[in-house]
Amino acid sequence: MAESTAYKGKSSKNIAKDAIKIPRLESLDVFRGLLIFLTIFIGDLSGPKDISQFFCIEINGSRFNLGDLIFSCFLLVMGMAVPYALEKRRQKGDSLLSVLFHVVLRTFALLVMGMLIFKYHFFNGGYLSQEWFGIIMVISLFLIWNESSNIKGCFFWSIKILGALLLSVLLWQYKWPESSNLLNECGMLGILGWSYLICSVIFLFVRFNLVLSLLVVALALLFYMSPVNQIPYWEYIGQFSNLKPIEGIYIVFALIGATTGVLFFCFDEKSCFFKSLFPILCGLILVSLAGAYWGTNHWSSLRQQITPSWLFLCNVVFFVSLTIFYWLIEVAGYKKVFSFLAYAGTASLTCYLIFYLCHCIQTLIGLFYPKVLYSGYFSLGRAFLFSMIVLLIACSLSKLKVKIKI
Repeated sequence: MAESTAYKGKSSKNIAKDAIKIPRLESLDVFRGLLIFLTIFIGDLSGPKDISQFFCIEINGSRFNLGDLIFSCFLLVMGMAVPYALEKRRQKGDSLLSVLFHVVLRTFALLVMGMLIFKYHFFNGGYLSQEWFGIIMVISLFLIWNESSNIKGCFFWSIKILGALLLSVLLWQYKWPESSNLLNECGMLGILGWSYLICSVIFLFVRFNLVLSLLVVALALLFYMSPVNQIPYWEYIGQFSNLKPIEGIYIVFALIGATTGVLFFCFDEKSCFFKSLFPILCGLILVSLAGAYWGTNHWSSLRQQITPSWLFLCNVVFFVSLTIFYWLIEVAGYKKVFSFLAYAGTASLTCYLIFYLCHCIQTLIGLFYPKVLYSGYFSLGRAFLFSMIVLLIACSLSKLKVKIKI
């Protein structure tokens, strides 16, 4: 009975097939690979105002920034992969508690990485320089969470213990502010972690039930946009008010992504894409456009957590991009053309950490670009080339089994 509910929306033939194997959406890997490329590109870019404004648009006096848009799409893509990943573990025979424990461990890993990267950005001095802090941070994270399928026995635990010791050194030497709050100082990876945790717990029970998925998103949107969400209820619990980890908008992004994943599972018929998924995606784009138009006429700011307009605008970009990538990869069959991005998409955390490692080493040895590459459109070319090099290094290391896997 539970299995039939979980796969509601599929034909009996497809239920039997998908109960054995959950398909991997390669288009999602390509999309994730593009997002991590753009993240590194924006992170490395530095130039005059005209370059910065090239990546911003203004609507009703509010700035629409590419960097913030990329992170929002990351949340949506992460959420979309959640139902597939959870169901694969269930089909391998993992119990509910085992899957939940795996989710908690992944969340913990993202929070630790996010906290360290946050401390790196706001480095306030210590026994190490900022560059050495960043280098040891990346090395310790690789030692702890490196893909270890070929490493067994004592050596496996030795590298984990070494990574934990290096991590302890970083935490010990860092000058912690008195008002430091670990839950709120985990940066973007921390937000991904908290959103992943809540989304996974919900869809661990919802699974591929389309009706329940839509109900969850509807309730989340209603709560997020209702006046109840504006009540500062966290302030009424005194000293525990700082325990609020993230704003509700991030969780809504993840839940919308997860429900999109359920939609793709239920209507994933590549042979008749333009009769099944395409009309649904067009409908989602139109609904998001309408929501964005309505939101911008009711809220002045696009990026503040209390405004749904930012949420709907990001959904428009997400659904348009997803439609294009899905058709190119899954329907038209251009997998080889985007194989590099797909591989980077499966090693996104590795790419992200290699980006920090390269910057730290570059600063430490005093390797700087010619002045012309820091200004104007030359900085775009420099950032593009640097991003490609980072992805190439990360992909090469991944093939050697030097890859972050949580």
